Amino acid sequence: MNSKKVGVLLLMLAAAACSEAPPIDRSWHEEGGYRWQLLQHPSGGDPGLHELTASTTGPRVLRRPAMASGLTMGAFVAGAALLALARWFTLAHLSSFPSPIER
Repeated sequence: MNSKKVGVLLLMLAAAACSEAPPIDRSWHEEGGYRWQLLQHPSGGDPGLHELTASTTGPRVLRRPAMASGLTMGAFVAGAALLALARWFTLAHLSSFPSPIER
């Protein structure tokens, strides 16, 4: 490289180092029920955000319950419903009888 090119390069580097970047607006703007702030993105055209696929971010199922397990849960739900119905019946129909404690 000749000295003229080196001088121009050094001058450009010095000018770039001394120049100030434009101020970035970091104020929050209040709208109806939410706040927002203007985001500055790189001037190169790429905003820096990339789409992530569901296989990358989604939940991974490690253990799937067997069919018998599902049937067992159904039996528990049916049993709980039967107990709730029995409790309702007891409270609705037997509450008219005097309690032995109240005598």
